[in-house]
Amino acid sequence: MLINDPEMFVHLVESGSKAEVAFKKELQSIEAKGQRALNSLVVLERRYNDSQVDETHRIDDEVYVRLKRQYQAECQWVAERSQEIRGQLANLEDIRERLSGRLSQFNNADWRRLFTELGMTVHVHEDGAAVCHFDLPLRDVEDRLAGIVSSTPLSAG
Repeated sequence: MLINDPEMFVHLVESGSKAEVAFKKELQSIEAKGQRALNSLVVLERRYNDSQVDETHRIDDEVYVRLKRQYQAECQWVAERSQEIRGQLANLEDIRERLSGRLSQFNNADWRRLFTELGMTVHVHEDGAAVCHFDLPLRDVEDRLAGIVSSTPLSAG
């Protein structure tokens, strides 16, 4: 159970938050790239189909086809990658919910033990603000991470 490995708890929370931020930044960047490709495709179509453009400024058929394929491929890639990222964000949310489910089963003794093993201290300032500090060097927790977020139902563990 999670209470037996507080290092894993800290690692899971920290890595989940960092991954979520990274995924959201990547999603924002990719969606902007997709919008630029879509805008370029619209401009290309307008310039190619505009009957008022004289022959010297008209886009060549070969160039039109090549650019159209390029913009369409980019839009397709953006759509696929966006879907992958949204899936990863959903997975992180699922992990967060499972972790929350396990934490909701903790009693006071479990919480006290977890906080003690995490080296948690709470500093209360004169203005009433409370700041938590953790004194726990993280060791090799990557390999043990699967044990916390396994697909085993809570009642079976």
